[in-house]
Amino acid sequence: ELGGGAPKGSDGGADKRGLGGRFALVRASRAARSPLLRTTAVLALLMLAVLPGRGVDAALCSPGYTPSGESCVECAAGTYKAAESNATCLTCGTNAYSAAGASVCLCGPGYTGSSGSCSACSAGTYKDAMGSASCSSCPSNTNSPSASTAITACTCNVGYTGQDGGTCSACVAGTYKNAAGNASCTLCAAGTYSTEVGATADGVCVSCPEQATSAEGSPAYSSCSCVDGYSWYQSNTVCLECAAGTWCTGGTLSTCPADSDSAAQSSAATDCKCNAGYSGADGEACTICPAGSYKSATGSANCTSCTAGTYSTVEGATESSFCFPCAPSSTSNPGASAETQCVCDPGYSGADGGPCLICQAGYFKEANGSASCSECGVGTFSAATGATTASTCTSCPANADSAAGSAGAASCKCNAGYT
Repeated sequence: ELGGGAPKGSDGGADKRGLGGRFALVRASRAARSPLLRTTAVLALLMLAVLPGRGVDAALCSPGYTPSGESCVECAAGTYKAAESNATCLTCGTNAYSAAGASVCLCGPGYTGSSGSCSACSAGTYKDAMGSASCSSCPSNTNSPSASTAITACTCNVGYTGQDGGTCSACVAGTYKNAAGNASCTLCAAGTYSTEVGATADGVCVSCPEQATSAEGSPAYSSCSCVDGYSWYQSNTVCLECAAGTWCTGGTLSTCPADSDSAAQSSAATDCKCNAGYSGADGEACTICPAGSYKSATGSANCTSCTAGTYSTVEGATESSFCFPCAPSSTSNPGASAETQCVCDPGYSGADGGPCLICQAGYFKEANGSASCSECGVGTFSAATGATTASTCTSCPANADSAAGSAGAASCKCNAGYT
């Protein structure tokens, strides 16, 4: 009954003499054949039993330890021994690890299992610590490779955006994302739109109608509008060219102000120019050229006055030919708007607008207008016609006199008492 395993030392490891106990047991069994030897063997066994740290199982190494000579030493890192025995330490399985003196192997990060049998965490899960714990699921709308070791390996799926390991939000309408990761969603190009949420490719971006466009990232068809110079027709499904006399922006057609015009495909109010015969700022109200003026081109230029010596009664005149000359021997100020604004020249007399008659000899007229010609004074004469100043009236000789309006020297008569 004393033939059990060799005792362990008090520190949990085998005593250096532990293997010697086996030899003592062998000797004891041989000595049992004679009384003297049997007594000696029993005493030897009793001495072994009472030595410090010794027991009947002293030869068995604890879990995590293995025999080395007459001692028990720690299993090396990466190995283990689960039971109390003298067996050698076993190597940990693939993706399992242990510290020195381990009695069990633990699955590494990214792997799960027990008893050293470790399998990789499946895609969409992760494990960030040693041990037999189960793998944790990635957050919603994320995924990870198999054997992932951290939550940051969980990246947003296509069609979703956010930080690695965090909350991932679906790409909003008008955007898409075609790769997993933390990149931002990509905007649909200008001239397209998309109503799909969580889109995964640019194929969801639909083109606006011809001659229509939209901003980048447009989320609906209503984001499309006709390019400048075109407007919506057929319930906002077709963009057509704006006609002359109109202008279009944002798909809306507007008509030019009265008496102005624009070219086809005009895109701004300022494309509306005042017609010939009208004047005003581009895109604003146009005023008709008044009588006595004209304007021969479109645009914002002012109306041009008829020149001096002409007049025009026509409003909205488009050519200088509408400015008519005054009657002979009459003139007008620039911009005259009636024939009566033509007045007789100096040396001529008549009603405004003519005809104008020349002042006769013995008469003169110094100013424009309809006044009558003035007589040369008594004692003077003038043989000139159309005289324009009183200085043309010449005095009679001394001691001679003439009547007012005298036309020649013969009109001067010697005074009484002179011959």
